[in-house]
Amino acid sequence: MQAELSDAAWTRLRSTFEHALDLPTVEREDWLARQLADAPTLQQAARRMLAALDAPASSLDRLAGAIRTPIPEAGEQVGSQRLLRRIGSGGTGEVWEAARRIGADEQRVAVKLLACGAGPALAQPIEAERRILARLNHPNICTLLDAGIDSQGRPYLVLEHVRGEPLTDWCYARRTPLDARLRLFLETCDGVAHAHSQLIIHRDLKPAHVLVGASGRIKLLDFGIARLLGERSNGSGLTGMLTPAYASPEQVRGDPVGTHCDIYSLGVILYELICDQPPYALQACTPRQLMERLQHPDHPTPSQILRALGQRRLAGRVAAGLDAVVARAMHPQATQRYASVDALADDLRRWLQRKPVRARRPDWRYRLSCFFRRHLLACSLAVATSLLLSSFTAVLWQRLEAERAALAVARQERQLAQHIGDFLVGLFAAADPDRIEPDRVDLQTLLDRGRADLGNGAISDPQLRAGLSTRMAQVYVSLGLYEPAQALLEPLETALPGLPAWHQAQWLEAQASVDLARSDAATAEQHLRQALALREAPAQRARIHYQLAVALRDQAHYDAAAAQLQQAAAWQRNNDPQALLRTQIQQGSIAWLNGDLHGAQLRYRRALADGEAALPPNHPDLARALNGLSLVAHRLGDYAEAIPSGERALRIQRQVFGPTHPAVAQTLANLGALLADAGQLEAARLRLLDALRIQQPRQDELGAVLTNTYNNLGLIALRDDQAEAASAWLELGLAAAMKAHGPMHPQVASLSDNLGLCLQKLGRVTAAEQHFARALEIRRQTLEPMHPHLAYSYHHLGRFALQQYQLSLAQTHLQRALSIRQATLADKHPLTATSLLALADLHRAQGHLAQARDGYRQAMAIWERAQGDHGTEMASARAALAGLPSGATQPPDRLTARR
Repeated sequence: MQAELSDAAWTRLRSTFEHALDLPTVEREDWLARQLADAPTLQQAARRMLAALDAPASSLDRLAGAIRTPIPEAGEQVGSQRLLRRIGSGGTGEVWEAARRIGADEQRVAVKLLACGAGPALAQPIEAERRILARLNHPNICTLLDAGIDSQGRPYLVLEHVRGEPLTDWCYARRTPLDARLRLFLETCDGVAHAHSQLIIHRDLKPAHVLVGASGRIKLLDFGIARLLGERSNGSGLTGMLTPAYASPEQVRGDPVGTHCDIYSLGVILYELICDQPPYALQACTPRQLMERLQHPDHPTPSQILRALGQRRLAGRVAAGLDAVVARAMHPQATQRYASVDALADDLRRWLQRKPVRARRPDWRYRLSCFFRRHLLACSLAVATSLLLSSFTAVLWQRLEAERAALAVARQERQLAQHIGDFLVGLFAAADPDRIEPDRVDLQTLLDRGRADLGNGAISDPQLRAGLSTRMAQVYVSLGLYEPAQALLEPLETALPGLPAWHQAQWLEAQASVDLARSDAATAEQHLRQALALREAPAQRARIHYQLAVALRDQAHYDAAAAQLQQAAAWQRNNDPQALLRTQIQQGSIAWLNGDLHGAQLRYRRALADGEAALPPNHPDLARALNGLSLVAHRLGDYAEAIPSGERALRIQRQVFGPTHPAVAQTLANLGALLADAGQLEAARLRLLDALRIQQPRQDELGAVLTNTYNNLGLIALRDDQAEAASAWLELGLAAAMKAHGPMHPQVASLSDNLGLCLQKLGRVTAAEQHFARALEIRRQTLEPMHPHLAYSYHHLGRFALQQYQLSLAQTHLQRALSIRQATLADKHPLTATSLLALADLHRAQGHLAQARDGYRQAMAIWERAQGDHGTEMASARAALAGLPSGATQPPDRLTARR
């Protein structure tokens, strides 16, 4: 319910409002908070009255509307959301924390409501924000979940609820070091740059709209006044929505704006991050004074602030580049700022890497100081030596100009590669044809011989020994041989601190490859982040970003994985098309895991087409694309594409990797599940047993992929009505998944869900319900709200509730499953038919015979046109339809519910 204002409340509101009109705009908010601290409802009304009055198109009618309109209160229903508490307000409306009902589930969200009484004029900004947020899909931007108009005609948006603190407050409270602050700021830049790439500007960037969440990641909020670049807008009502402390001069003037206004606001935030205070003091500042201050800035530089605070060392670092970066971002003339957010971010990365920033004039003194900071130890030794040998100055100068340090590293790596090549050639030459048949001298044999030579002390040089061990370990991993790879890497770990940084990075990357192969993605992530800190070359960083994405994917951190792939692709796009192909395949995998099946299919098909045009016909990357395409086509019910794609992938992998490689086993397991759903149960079982023969002897290493094989064997046994055998397979799979991934992983949910089906069939209903509930909880915490896998949980729980004659609960779950499948698969997908059959059984149990009859017929029509074997479901639907009494209704039928 909403409260009307009493006469006394109205009198107090009017008096407060009239007094606030005499105050400067920047002081009104604090004054209202003090005067109406005991009356939050009146505070909200006063804010809206002032906002309506300040708007350029304001009128007495609009002002009166703002006064008369009831105010939203906690407990009010807005669409399917129940308002809990107001968490903010802005020019276009209020933001509430709310509980969102999705079937039987409840999710905390943020609801943005159009300001009450604002009328249709402000409905346009809310609609614009809905369109804008729908186009933004980035891990650093708040996600749009829903939009609509409530029962009182107010437009609203439903957004991801981000629990966090403003960026500047978060950093100040934790005394975060400057470098870490800048890395968080770079995440902010990533989000803004993504918006700009979609032709969207924010126009109200400030710390309150840049939150640091509980995970330490940045989330960009409130596109309330963002607009599409090039979209016509009369600008009415927008001036009052700006935040003067962070607005650009052209915004304050009311001029047309572009991406440069966001760059200015980012510059102000950067200034505040560096020295914990804003550049301007705007209290009691008139509009004329504000414009003068922005047009002719006289604020101190960040380094001057730090020096005044006694932080002289930090001030020196900031003066060497960051002052210039801030000055360029905050230049009064838009054309003199950075050309893009990416250019601003690039300069900050250069500063973090101790390189000269492009915002500063490149005089030789500045370049020399940057060089000294980058090579502090080497330069200190050089200066000491130069006291005896003055001629060394010329050498140092040459090194500065040519960046000989980087060249030296490259030369060392080339020399190492040459030594490694010579070593391997020596291994081939050492093969004794009298003792070993020529076709038996394969790569593994040579690697084993090389490993033995290393163990016998054949290589004494520590750097060469480390390089050989690392490269050979990587080859072992590519062959699917993880134990010898680990045996080569382990002895090097203690020697790492004495090796050059690039050597350490190579070891960390190789160790991460072994970690990933052995299903230890968390350790792999740690090693890769350490390697990333040691690498500067773009090609190497792109490679590590790709591996990091795989590690994050295996931990079900799909959004973070997608962000890493974006960083890898940014360099690969113009420099390494083959690496870009692998990244595109991995992006397809992330889309698939996130439930975007059609998006995944598009990426896999594009990658396959690009690969077939550029690669040999048996290249492993083609097999990866084909495997992904087969998985997606299987899920979409397109067996005509799924089976040939999977079989072709298997042929390539067997030809390239041999018959016992882990990748071959994984493809066999996928094909087993595919063939089973296509009705070819015996062929499916043979494929799965072939996979098991490869995986089971190495179950400690291959536990993560072994779970798929156990799962699929269990499902085939369940199809054959062998519930006990199915239960045994699935319990093995669940144990392996728990060991490989921990308790909260989508793979654990799948196995728990399927085990619940077995237990239900065996009559162990309590245990079955526990497994169903466990699977749903895991999926709700690890997957997107509309992920197709959630439909399995809702369907199974709905069937279970129907069997227990809990008809209301069954309807909630089954309807939710159908909604997800219709939204993510297709109306004509076989799984949609499965949901229709379950709902038809429910309608029959409720006595709604006409609805049941329609449901059975719809399901049968889908199965008749679908690929694969759906004979059991068809027979069930046909028998149920034939057994329906005539008429539209009948009393509820408990026997049907238990069918």
